[in-house]
Amino acid sequence: MGFFLRSLKTKKLLIIYNQDFNQDNHSDDTFAGDAARASILGVVSAVTRELSELKFSDVTTKPIATLLELQSLLQKRHFDLVINLCESINQDSTTEVQVVKIIEQTGIPFTGNSAHTLSSCLNKYHCNELLRRQQISVPLSILIKRASDLQTLLAKEKENKVLPFPCIVKPNQEDGSTGIDFNAVVHDTAALKRQVETLLLQGKHSVIIQKYINGRELSVAILGRDPKLWAISEIDFKFQNPALPKILNYFSKWNQNSDEFYTTESRQAILSSKLRKAILDTAQKSAAILGLHSYGRIDLRLDEHEIPYIIDVNPNCDLDPLAGFAKSMRTKNLPYPQLLQKLLEVALSEHKVLHAEAAATAAATVVEIPSLGLLSENK
Repeated sequence: MGFFLRSLKTKKLLIIYNQDFNQDNHSDDTFAGDAARASILGVVSAVTRELSELKFSDVTTKPIATLLELQSLLQKRHFDLVINLCESINQDSTTEVQVVKIIEQTGIPFTGNSAHTLSSCLNKYHCNELLRRQQISVPLSILIKRASDLQTLLAKEKENKVLPFPCIVKPNQEDGSTGIDFNAVVHDTAALKRQVETLLLQGKHSVIIQKYINGRELSVAILGRDPKLWAISEIDFKFQNPALPKILNYFSKWNQNSDEFYTTESRQAILSSKLRKAILDTAQKSAAILGLHSYGRIDLRLDEHEIPYIIDVNPNCDLDPLAGFAKSMRTKNLPYPQLLQKLLEVALSEHKVLHAEAAATAAATVVEIPSLGLLSENK
């Protein structure tokens, strides 16, 4: 990478990020997600520090408050590469897609995935359906957009017992475990009704109800196209209170004053060769379906038969040097400075291919999503 890196250091880089949070008071509210959004400052600090250490001389760092501001910035100034760390605008996670659409229109290479991929994965039910229709194992799922959908579902449940208890209830268009606490895992209609209504009252766009798979939780960290660089980690729940559901809730990721922050450690997964192959095959097929070829994380659960079920796909995952993605990459001999170099290399060398593939994927995978989600599961 020597010549490539020397060439890369002459490029004009722009780092963009969101700043839609109170910098003096990061709320630990599970549903507001303020602490999750505020964590981007640590990522920006780490990235700029490493780029300085690597002798990148022309780096502009800019918080983005509006889409028009980003559009104006890219039109007025020339940049060779955008390091996109912008996860939301005005506390709306769906604007992450609009940010990338604006960058794509300029033709400037950028880190991270295409707008199409982000859009497909941010909508958890849509992502679930895309994978299910391609014979990927996903949990049985139901989409709730409004209170009337919940009433219809509960009426069906009363007649036919269609709900896959136990279930996990979470916002359909949030990441970082925003909106997920230990009450998210429900075992009856009364608890399910309370949790869905709580999320809808919090102003979440929609709610997804999924079958809760009480097995090992694994993540595949994806970097570029080569699965040799992909790493599998596992969440270790052995120190967690056994009376609690084995999930990563909001506090486990963002509240350092909580017990769960210290009892849900990520570690390198110990797997049989057969199971490792099954997990990597599932991840590779899913990444191809979704057009995920830059960087991201695919989360899975194993059922009682050790069948891997995809429970979430997180393109453009957390790049904090202490977060799971960077920790996983260290097991592939990519410490943080080399990880950043590889991200820039992928962005520059493959952006034309990536976006051509994303366009083809978008044309081939248009899915109509009903108001009340059909029960969907593949095994």
